[in-house]
Amino acid sequence: MLDAKQLEAFYMVASSQSFEKAAQLLYLTPSAISQRIKALETSLSAVLFERGVPIELTDKGQQLYRYTQALSCMEQELLTQLKPSMVQKNHISMTIAVNADSFATWWRKVHPSLFHKFGIVVEMLVDDQEHTLTLFNKGRVVGCVSARELNKDGAISQLLGYMSYTCVASHDFVKTYFPNGLNIKTISDAPAILCSRKDSRHDEMLFQVFNVKQFEYSKIFMPSPESFLDALVQSCGYGMMPVMQIENELRTGKLIDLTPNHHYQMPLYWCFWHNQSNLYSRITNYIVEQAKQLLTRN
Repeated sequence: MLDAKQLEAFYMVASSQSFEKAAQLLYLTPSAISQRIKALETSLSAVLFERGVPIELTDKGQQLYRYTQALSCMEQELLTQLKPSMVQKNHISMTIAVNADSFATWWRKVHPSLFHKFGIVVEMLVDDQEHTLTLFNKGRVVGCVSARELNKDGAISQLLGYMSYTCVASHDFVKTYFPNGLNIKTISDAPAILCSRKDSRHDEMLFQVFNVKQFEYSKIFMPSPESFLDALVQSCGYGMMPVMQIENELRTGKLIDLTPNHHYQMPLYWCFWHNQSNLYSRITNYIVEQAKQLLTRN
């Protein structure tokens, strides 16, 4: 039988990624927290944390963290069933990772119901669509939206749908850089807008249109979808945007579709652990059903 106080200390350290923060939350000294973690590691004959700033979970630590997350959720579910009045006082916490474009578009219609329908207080971690899966694999989140399928024991990835992207620019930008359309010469001179250095969509679009993998071009980095869109409208560059986010700009002529015959369809998957509590399963089903209505089907 695992020691409850040791598990509590482990859960707090894993959640906060800090021995000091865990000590504050539990009104203990960092030394006391460290002793409980060491005792737990000894009882399991396993190292649970990779010490650093912030600390990271080992593979064994990730397994235990998933267990403590599920245990915490089931405890909250049980308490609200035994004492319904606690529903409004003790919301269940959950951490989910979503890519930035999803967060700025269709996820906004899903998120409110996680609180109102399920009583979930969600901590959202936003990252590139290729890297939310890293957060999931490290045990930092209980579920994530990713552009890649999951290949991990005990976990499942379910296709949500496809986010359609197209390459756009303002009328003034097109007049200056693409008077005769996109071609290999003009894209070498025109600055492209990307979300971050992790963003691979622009290169994938160029490969899809020109069948060439290596391009040299100027890059402007705009980390948020809102700043990305504003830079496009202000004629700072051209770039890939979700069609659902720029429907109004395309309709009013603020932006021009540069690749109407080459929309890029990015698959999105909901990645989650197989052995979930009843609440987690219901949330997964809800997210999948909502995504089917909001995303395109290829």
